Amino acid sequence: MKLRRISLPVSELEKLPSAERDILFLFGHINNEISSLVKVHEWSVVTTTTPGFTEIERNASNAQSLIYARILAGKLEEAWGAINRSWFAHKAVSADLAKFLHPDAVAALAALKVYFKGGNLIHKVRNDYAFHYNTKSMGQSWERASQEQFFEIIIGVNRGSTINLAAELVANVAVFHSVTPDNVLAGMGQFLSDVRTVSVHFQGFFEGVTRAIIERASGRNLDELGTLVDIFPNRKYSDVAIPVFCLPDDPKKNVDRP
Repeated sequence: MKLRRISLPVSELEKLPSAERDILFLFGHINNEISSLVKVHEWSVVTTTTPGFTEIERNASNAQSLIYARILAGKLEEAWGAINRSWFAHKAVSADLAKFLHPDAVAALAALKVYFKGGNLIHKVRNDYAFHYNTKSMGQSWERASQEQFFEIIIGVNRGSTINLAAELVANVAVFHSVTPDNVLAGMGQFLSDVRTVSVHFQGFFEGVTRAIIERASGRNLDELGTLVDIFPNRKYSDVAIPVFCLPDDPKKNVDRP
């Protein structure tokens, strides 16, 4: 795999309007967070064909994946707020940069505008189940969740290996029941679809803005900057799986429950 290492042109960045420079680093930071959470969420998903996972490990990992999906939803809502406070708040800067955006980045921003124009699922999840906790909604959902399979708590012998699957069922039923009251699975599908689609739109827009700013500051095409470096990953993206239960590094020291 080839990577391109680009040293930012400090002397040229110093000449930029402060609002444009702020956008460069803000969007880069948010994009890093979204990209990382997308990976952790997707790598926690374990299907029946994923090798090396028992049923109990698969259930725990999938519960973990939805935890990250809800956190990601919260970050996506915050990302839209950041765009409003930076890109849309500095119209002269954004209008100037927009002339240099790739059509894909322009389309991504247009799609985000449509999604966040009115009420949306990501906004609801952010307010009740990601950055804040809705005790009332959780309390109202536990009986519905108790009808699901695997309404249980898994106690691990080692620290960090315990997961309350019942609590996650309650949280997920609360989220997805509010989307499609008669079909929790359909609600989950809609939520995950929204999170994945909106994440792609944000990444496309943020990367397009970053490219436009760097190319204008340097006066060169991004593909002409920096140096190529070879790295040698030993796993494909689809090969990565993040488990819940792991062996301790030192069994004698890390066992803290009988």
